[in-house]
Amino acid sequence: MLLPKCLQSFRPRDRRCRWPNHVAWTSVRQERWEGELLVQGEIPLWLKGTYLRNGPGLWHIGNYNFRHLFDGYATLVKLHFENGRLVAGHRQIESEAYKAAKKNKKLCFREFSEVPKPDNFLAYIGDLAKLFSGASLTDNANTGVVNLGDGRVVCLTETQKGSIIIDPETLDTLGKFQYSDSLGV
Repeated sequence: MLLPKCLQSFRPRDRRCRWPNHVAWTSVRQERWEGELLVQGEIPLWLKGTYLRNGPGLWHIGNYNFRHLFDGYATLVKLHFENGRLVAGHRQIESEAYKAAKKNKKLCFREFSEVPKPDNFLAYIGDLAKLFSGASLTDNANTGVVNLGDGRVVCLTETQKGSIIIDPETLDTLGKFQYSDSLGV
């Protein structure tokens, strides 16, 4: 396998190491989209239901480009099968991390491998305090979708802070999921 030059002497934090034209690093151009897809062949009439998945979908914020595949802001994707038709859609999950980055045009929360750059030394000290309190951790729910027994649908990330309830029909972000058990306490 032929590796790009930047991977031949790979250093994990090397900003030069990018595949800028690879489809995995392509940001979703629209924040929200839905439409019927043209299908080659036939979808069985008995196939009825909705498939939901999430994952990174926005790789660029302001002049900043994410460097790790786990860091992109979450995009929720829906495939709905009914009566031989396929309707698809996607929407950005409106996490606090995404909304802050969109508003400020820069990274504002710690992502999987990314850390916001402090503006000055006092901000750096504040960031350390936020790290220890958990306030700086992301709620960018880009790793999984779970359908709960009570009908709610929750998008997840690696932190408890990132559990976000969504509407499976409209893909709207409804709010944070609050855990109610005492496991781990």
